[in-house]
Amino acid sequence: MISVIIPAYKSTKYISECIASIQGECEILIGVDHCQETYDYLKDFPNIKLFYFTENVGPYVIKNTLVDVAEHEFILFFDSDDVLHEGILNVITKELQDVDYLKLNYINFHHKKILNGHKMNDAVIAIKKSVFNSLNGFQPWRCGADTEFGYRLEFNKCKTKKFTEFCYHRRIHNENLTVKKETTHGSPIRQSYVAIIHKNIRANNWPNPQTKTIQDYVKD
Repeated sequence: MISVIIPAYKSTKYISECIASIQGECEILIGVDHCQETYDYLKDFPNIKLFYFTENVGPYVIKNTLVDVAEHEFILFFDSDDVLHEGILNVITKELQDVDYLKLNYINFHHKKILNGHKMNDAVIAIKKSVFNSLNGFQPWRCGADTEFGYRLEFNKCKTKKFTEFCYHRRIHNENLTVKKETTHGSPIRQSYVAIIHKNIRANNWPNPQTKTIQDYVKD
């Protein structure tokens, strides 16, 4: 079985479709990032485990934290506005048995209309809990930590494979971290993270965080 971890902020518009798309033998853990509106919307949903973070910590700290709560060795990090392809969860679980992690293919969509071909996104990966924790998880950044983590996986020679299956539809909207003014490409905070990544690329050195950054929460 696999644990699906979903950070959620202002997610009421799309998250019900996201949850409905997660079919298979799994547990669903949703970390609400200090947003009462989203928590109230989700608190009566069946078959999910809901966690309310009392500070706005960003998606990566939520992922770091909920990995330790997850019941299963296999973890899927998923986004609250995306839609998982039918039947793919069982395929991911099977493929992850022989590797450390998998990067997953997606198709962009807008109102169900396919815009582009298959792509890969560092933010949505399947990974073994033991591997994730051995690297001390994501950097506690507001954005871009998935890219940095992807480089660390490669630097540490973690085992993967080219995963060719179509896995999910990715939704782009105004609340995406890559679109929001505060965290978009070219924003000061993202540029500071990009500078760190480029420095590590030049040095070919990808140090892990000294400790895994986690945060307190209230469980529903």
